[in-house]
Amino acid sequence: MKMYLVTIFVAFFMIGCATTASFDSKSSSQIKDAAEPVEQTEEEEVLVVVNGEEITISEYNDKLRRLSAYEKARYRGEEGHRKFLEALIQQKVMVQKAREMGLDKNDEVQTKIAALMREVTERVLIEALIKQEILDKVVVTDEEAKAYYDENREGFKDKEKVKIRQIIVPTEEEAQAILQELENGADFAELASRKSNDQSTAKSGGDPGYIERGKMPAVLEKIYFSLEVGEISDAVKTNHGYYIVKLEDKKEASIKEFYEVSDEIKSKLVVDKQREEHQKWLRQLEEKAEIEVKSGFGESQKDL
Repeated sequence: MKMYLVTIFVAFFMIGCATTASFDSKSSSQIKDAAEPVEQTEEEEVLVVVNGEEITISEYNDKLRRLSAYEKARYRGEEGHRKFLEALIQQKVMVQKAREMGLDKNDEVQTKIAALMREVTERVLIEALIKQEILDKVVVTDEEAKAYYDENREGFKDKEKVKIRQIIVPTEEEAQAILQELENGADFAELASRKSNDQSTAKSGGDPGYIERGKMPAVLEKIYFSLEVGEISDAVKTNHGYYIVKLEDKKEASIKEFYEVSDEIKSKLVVDKQREEHQKWLRQLEEKAEIEVKSGFGESQKDL
């Protein structure tokens, strides 16, 4: 039990960084027994008071933002927000109890807190430094992006695509009956909606969207890419039943225009540049620094 409680405390204390999620004032008003909002800015609105100590929206949001993606997934939706607030309340009462017992004055505790503060301070300083010296300075111009595009045009090729409608039924008899209806003038999309076993496309009249060459099993790809626009295939047997396919549109393989991929290129080049500049800048810092490696350290550590 002792180790269990310590684990809970440490889990709350060592909240990691992740993407943003927030708890707005509207959500806070839905929490039962929360303190009434005080006359402060929205971010400082009080959610709850625990033994005289406030938990504000600002504190709530800050801790929720710094959860790992895995942890944050546990606190989605209104019920998740309630659970996270409950977790913060539990954290608060444990910290209050520890202080009441004088543990915050304990030498061992003070040493651990100081070590954690040094680690956090160093990390925040490094992040701020890299942002100022590298991230904020790196830019990629349109000319650089266009040069990359011209040198790598083949990498932006769109493969051949087809737009089809399909009907899938379990037996050949059903497939032949549908082919007869189509021959008699029945609407393909309407038949697909009523008779296709493929629930993912039946609602859209048998339309799975554009299909790129190389993305489907060979037996299906052969059907899709062998038809002419407007043509309907015979019933084709597969492991999933009998397919009847109508080709509605075909797009030949082509290379995307620069304007279609310029943002994608710039994002890639920015990351590449930042990585390159960071390594160069770091080497320069090390070269200017006075670094003394104590003799024997390398020898004693080489087998670790």
